[in-house]
Amino acid sequence: MTTVTESLRPITRTDISADILNDISADYALMRYESYTSCKNAGAKKTDLGQYLCDTYKDLKHPNILFIYLESFRAIDLGAYGGDGKVSQGFDELAKEDARRSNGSLLLPARNYGISMMRIYRENNYDCLPSVLKRAGYSTSFIFASNAGFDQQDTFFPKIGIDKIIDEVEFPLGSERLGWGYTDEVMFTKLLEVLDKEPQPFFSSALTSTNHHPFDVPDEYQKGAREYSEKYFETMLYTSDQLYKFIREAQKRDWYKNSIIFIFADHANNQPSKYHDAAYRRIGSENTASAAEQDHQGYLEVNYKIPLLVMGGLITQAMTEEAVSSEIDLPVTVADYWVQRA
Repeated sequence: MTTVTESLRPITRTDISADILNDISADYALMRYESYTSCKNAGAKKTDLGQYLCDTYKDLKHPNILFIYLESFRAIDLGAYGGDGKVSQGFDELAKEDARRSNGSLLLPARNYGISMMRIYRENNYDCLPSVLKRAGYSTSFIFASNAGFDQQDTFFPKIGIDKIIDEVEFPLGSERLGWGYTDEVMFTKLLEVLDKEPQPFFSSALTSTNHHPFDVPDEYQKGAREYSEKYFETMLYTSDQLYKFIREAQKRDWYKNSIIFIFADHANNQPSKYHDAAYRRIGSENTASAAEQDHQGYLEVNYKIPLLVMGGLITQAMTEEAVSSEIDLPVTVADYWVQRA
């Protein structure tokens, strides 16, 4: 993404009628302001979750927002998404409670698109959700149990409105480290510590790391796996349990009562699936689709489908949302439901 040339400006000004968003985006000719406010728009098509949020929290302006990114946490391995549940007891238990579970596909665009922004085009100006929430009065933070210099997070995130970055240098010395950084248990403990002190309303996000290659787990979670495809399931179980413990501790906090928590994965994982054969066809399936269609469907399930839980003190009715959605829907959804009305 680069700024447009002067010769292009007259064309975009006459052919694109919508208003420019703000001074930051004035150099980007195709970026325009659009006010959707689906809660106020009676004709807007809403999902069941969307209708619930509009009806229940029509006067709510500033809930705390927490994004939890679970590293490589794909949906097909979870009991809540049709798996056998052997590696996801904690996650599955949360999914039964006051949560919205997207049963559709949360499909991640190719990871290279995000990397290109954070590495190659990190000096560009972007108006992202943290900046939007910051203008609405939110404090903003990001917690990562490894080195925030990875992928230039430490330089890119401040540019998009994240004021506080907590990485490995702020974790207690002597804490348990495995694989890419401190364990998920240590990270979630730190996240609680940060949120307990964070000015409200807050927008915070945190990324786990244990469920990443080389898939190392504490001794009590080791089942004798040797292959990465087997070790992956050990770390899935570990991360699932640590998430469950975090939510249970968070529920004891006052800030939880005014919070909405989005739990999803940064991406899926390409480890072999025990539910598919080498051609990505469901084992034992009676699917009548063509072989090519089954291959494609299975490939997406294994490599792209990730879970989404929406929970928190403000979510008091269990619901399963069938609508297909993507990670790119989350920022605009948050902005639409809460920032536009603030």
